[in-house]
Amino acid sequence: TALNIEPAWCEAVLTSSLVFIISLVPAGIWEPLAALTIVAAAAPVAADGMQGVEPEVYAFLENSAKGELIGAKEIVKMMTGQQYDCSYLDYKVRTWLQVAKTEARVGYLKMFVESDVSSDVDGCDLPIHIIMGENDAEAHQKDHLEPRIGKWFVNASFEVLDNCAHYPMQERPVKLLDSMQKFWVKHDWIANPA
Repeated sequence: TALNIEPAWCEAVLTSSLVFIISLVPAGIWEPLAALTIVAAAAPVAADGMQGVEPEVYAFLENSAKGELIGAKEIVKMMTGQQYDCSYLDYKVRTWLQVAKTEARVGYLKMFVESDVSSDVDGCDLPIHIIMGENDAEAHQKDHLEPRIGKWFVNASFEVLDNCAHYPMQERPVKLLDSMQKFWVKHDWIANPA
């Protein structure tokens, strides 16, 4: 496989990029994903991406992805419902800039804005659990995602985590795991630990 991962490890995926992960399968880029039986998506972007971004907004996002600190901090502030102080915002931006190359950050943005793989997943019966934070940005809220994802994925379920924004794996890790575990048990992917 292109990513050197055994197919047996790819029966389930936790992703935050529904556009990215789903687009890999029809594109033939990551063959093991064809073995997927279940998906949990935390704070995802829908399969039709973020179409219609105004050029000035795109320029702001791209400059931030290239390392413009004030813009990057504003993005994190928006994605977290403006509920955190400067130390958390600084931490998120610093980590983002350290762990991802500029080309990767800009490419990720471009993928979200330009990708639309909704026709590839329309009618998909793969069980998918969408987990959102109540304080996330509008594009990641249930009112925005459920009508779109629900029409493509016929077995989609949705859960909103309270006191959480865009980063449930950091903001509410126990609640995120509990949500995923209940979903996996429901679909017989793991045994009920109770």
